[in-house]
Amino acid sequence: IHAAGIEESQAIVKKTVESFSRVFDTKIKGFKNISKAFEKHDLKFIIGFSSVTARFGNAGQCDYTAANDMLGKLIIQEKIKRPDLIVKIMDWTAWEGAGMATDETVRKVLTSRGLTFLPLVEGIRHFKAEIAHENSGETVFTGMDRAFDPDGLISDEEAENGRHAEKSF
Repeated sequence: IHAAGIEESQAIVKKTVESFSRVFDTKIKGFKNISKAFEKHDLKFIIGFSSVTARFGNAGQCDYTAANDMLGKLIIQEKIKRPDLIVKIMDWTAWEGAGMATDETVRKVLTSRGLTFLPLVEGIRHFKAEIAHENSGETVFTGMDRAFDPDGLISDEEAENGRHAEKSF
């Protein structure tokens, strides 16, 4: 299970190569090191914790988005090399009370854009459900993000009913 990552959001015109590399390399070099260490082992599964940004992007996170998207591609590459391997890529939204969203600045930005945080208990339930079956794939776990509904067409009731929808593909 690979869940390493760091976040250094910044507009791309202000992003330094060093900052980009720190964010990207933490996830990607980390996975490559793990992959190399286990290349001769008979693994049953690989699980990568990714982010919804890998699918939807996010302002100021070109590095974080690229790293999470690349992680998914590297995990699929492992599946191609070892067809019997079960691989899962879990694209998580921000969790309530855990992970990067506990940083005060990150939390403030996400709250201001109307993001619904994933409750810890619900995230654990989703994780357990996902690892309980043996199919490979990528699953996106997300709730309402008002930044994607600037015209307000989704009502609060609809947002609540569809919260933390998941979709495997």
